[in-house]
Amino acid sequence: MKRTLSLLLVVTLLAAMLAACGAQSAPAESYFGTDTIVTEEAMEAPSMAGGGNAKAADEAEQMPSAEQLSEKIIYTADVSMETTDFDTASDALTSSVKSMGGFVENSGVYGDTVYDETGAVRVIDRTANYTFRIPAASFDAFLTQVGGIGNVTSKNINASNVTSQYTDYEARLTSLRTEQTRLLELLEKADNVDALIALETKLTDVRYEIDAIERNLRNLDNEIAYSTVYVYLREVAGYRPSVSVQRSIWQRIADAFVGGWQNLVELLGDFVVFLSGAFFGIVILAIFVIVIVRIVRGKKKKKEAPKPEQEKESE
Repeated sequence: MKRTLSLLLVVTLLAAMLAACGAQSAPAESYFGTDTIVTEEAMEAPSMAGGGNAKAADEAEQMPSAEQLSEKIIYTADVSMETTDFDTASDALTSSVKSMGGFVENSGVYGDTVYDETGAVRVIDRTANYTFRIPAASFDAFLTQVGGIGNVTSKNINASNVTSQYTDYEARLTSLRTEQTRLLELLEKADNVDALIALETKLTDVRYEIDAIERNLRNLDNEIAYSTVYVYLREVAGYRPSVSVQRSIWQRIADAFVGGWQNLVELLGDFVVFLSGAFFGIVILAIFVIVIVRIVRGKKKKKEAPKPEQEKESE
């Protein structure tokens, strides 16, 4: 019995010693493990902080500004007008454009050339086509001024919203620039000729596309900043009177009669002008026809005249 108790005591002491050793080793492992974790976190903390700031900076750069959020609209207008003083109206149009901060992109003047009794040359029935570029902020003001320069017969205004197209270009441009940066980094690390050639070819394509998109964006910016106004100016002897929308049947008949008479007068006038211009040609043609007719008649009379022998036989 005593021997059994002794064995139990020895086993208990051994178990206690093993537990004590385990307790001492556990805190040491926990300590070193904690120290390692803390060190790794300390090393990663600046990187994470920096990464967070970089990400926030990228997001801040990608956030559209107030100007970018505004609508991108291209305004154009077509104006047809007539004037009794062509030179004054033409000068007034160009002066108005310059006063608005715009410019004349294209212009052309046409007319008919006539000669008076003294031989001087005059140009009549003139028309002009203008392409004006006006700052978008002055678009409405310029159209108002045009209405006071001559008699506006027609006016069409168009507003084209290119916001979506503009945004797509910007997003594509950002993506291409990021790809260009990655290709440049890979190009520095490339260690064989094939990789260098492939990367340079891809980089050339990316740069070409970047240039194309930047050019398109510049064109859109130009069209957005400067509206386009097409003006057709015609010289007339007098303005056509404006007629109220509500007209009686007699007014409509009278207007139709007056319009028909005016068209007839214009047609006769054009015909007289044509005859005047072709007078010498008509005279020469008439002389030629008369000569031909006389020759033909003379030959016909000779054929019909009886011969002397035939007259004697008949006697």
